Amino acid sequence: GEDPLLLFTGDALDACLGEWKNDRLQVLIRQRGGQLVLESNKKELLLTEAGPCEWSVADSATPDQPVYICRVSGYGRSTRLTLEPPKHKTNSFKASLRRVEHVRLGLPEDESS
Repeated sequence: GEDPLLLFTGDALDACLGEWKNDRLQVLIRQRGGQLVLESNKKELLLTEAGPCEWSVADSATPDQPVYICRVSGYGRSTRLTLEPPKHKTNSFKASLRRVEHVRLGLPEDESS
């Protein structure tokens, strides 16, 4: 890519691409044939754009039934990817992941978020 940071395209689609992790979870989000795919623990889920820097995450067998909402927020080393259940689910689980390359640098967690 001529514009790896997408400064000129204004396309937020790729904001979620890459490897993300926290203490318990590691996910890889990549593009495959025009479709965003989230891989974790040998499981593949599909991402569908739901808004600016927001995607619904669903099993490929039931693409119209999201299991998570995925959001990307922040910039640079404080970028976070969050996974949480859709609003109609009662489960209050929420995972916050950081880019693997930022974790690898041994940067201190920003606790203010």
